[in-house]
Amino acid sequence: MADATTTPTTSADPSLDLGDQPETTLDRLRWLNLAMGVLHLVQGLAIVALSNDFRAPVTGSFPEGPPGSPSQLEELFTIPFGWGVAAFVFLSAAAHFIIAARPSAPTGRNFARVATTSGGSSTR
Repeated sequence: MADATTTPTTSADPSLDLGDQPETTLDRLRWLNLAMGVLHLVQGLAIVALSNDFRAPVTGSFPEGPPGSPSQLEELFTIPFGWGVAAFVFLSAAAHFIIAARPSAPTGRNFARVATTSGGSSTR
């Protein structure tokens, strides 16, 4: 039996509430995101500069005839492997730069977080 001095627990985890963050913490996070964005940008440029002509084929097979009949595998196009990897790193750099942007609304909502999350989840 609980005594009268215990406080009722809630379903929400209070440790997840970040509350008001000091401006210095937010400034450090912005600078960290800018630094990581620059690092990813440099990494992407290095990947492009160091990549060779290796191209990964993208293949497909399209069934013709009744179900279960054999289909021929054909090459649709090729993708330069280095550019494909670099594109992913460039997306990461763009996400860091977007997150580093200050909130645009006086309510403190950061539209960049929504844009980055929706863009990132569509590429996975």
